[in-house]
Amino acid sequence: MGKSTKKHYINGIAQVGDTFYIRPKVHGKVRNIVAQGAKNRAEANVIYEAEKYKMRQEEVGLAKVEKPVPLKDLCDIYKAYNAQNNRQREPKEKIEAVRQFWGLNKDAAKLKQSDIIKFRSWLMKEKKLSNSTINRYVAFLSKAFNLAIEDDLLIKNPCSHLDKLEEPDENVKYLTKEETDKVLELLETEEFIKFKPLVLMCFNTGFRISNVNYMRWEWINIDKKLIRIKPKDNKGKQDIKHRINDDVYSILMELGVKDSGYLFAREETGMPYANPSRDIINKIFNKAGIEANGFHIIRHSVGTTLGEGTTPTKIMGFLHHKDIRTSMKYVHNTDDEFTKEHSIIKNFLKR
Repeated sequence: MGKSTKKHYINGIAQVGDTFYIRPKVHGKVRNIVAQGAKNRAEANVIYEAEKYKMRQEEVGLAKVEKPVPLKDLCDIYKAYNAQNNRQREPKEKIEAVRQFWGLNKDAAKLKQSDIIKFRSWLMKEKKLSNSTINRYVAFLSKAFNLAIEDDLLIKNPCSHLDKLEEPDENVKYLTKEETDKVLELLETEEFIKFKPLVLMCFNTGFRISNVNYMRWEWINIDKKLIRIKPKDNKGKQDIKHRINDDVYSILMELGVKDSGYLFAREETGMPYANPSRDIINKIFNKAGIEANGFHIIRHSVGTTLGEGTTPTKIMGFLHHKDIRTSMKYVHNTDDEFTKEHSIIKNFLKR
């Protein structure tokens, strides 16, 4: 015969095997929940009293009442956020992983940090994903939780105090002068010439690919020679004001200045590239025989190039980082020597 699972409550607390259950009651309202983490009756009693206090606070309007919020709702909120912020690519793989692990009907309000840790472990063991990719999956979940909190659907984010998995430094590199020359040469070929303005914009500004790929003419002030990216359109949530130098100005003139729309829209759709790394830069790297992946290496190359001729503070300003320690991660050891800021980049791209 199996073990009995019937619960016998004494003073609102029951034990079945190693698990404790609590049933607090306030003015006729009862909750039946697991005393998560309780190892003995005394610890279960602490959770019981805390839940009872919470119920009293909710009753008089001093605490929000958490209602069931299916994970599907969080995914829908995130997709709406994507659409509002002109993000064409939906996180399909991430949503599918959530569906496979929890099911989209799982109540997001009941998820705890331990559940997120289990999800990470599953992504690592079952999906064989790298730490970097797993961190992006958790970042997606965290953003979805925060959006739900802003909409008053949830009151806590179980991802908020979770440290990132360590990402190996060897995955981060920069392009040497010789490698950059190969990229520039390929941008002049018939196969890649149409991508030249986008790639050069990355090299000349050091912007993240998300800022360049989704860049809109509304962000450009030709008269003041300024690119402004508002916090909602920027990963770092900063109000970016970036000076347009002569080379960036030439790129804009070549594109043909417009009042609105995307700078680098695809001719067939009028929308940005769904996966610019896959569709553009990785093809160029493969053709050039460069062992690299993704546009972010260009941002590291800009930081490294600037590191040869200017101060850490100016690098932080150019790359629009909040913390100088972040900027220093973009500066790699190199023997190349250049001059200062924009002129450094100009020399770096000159052949």
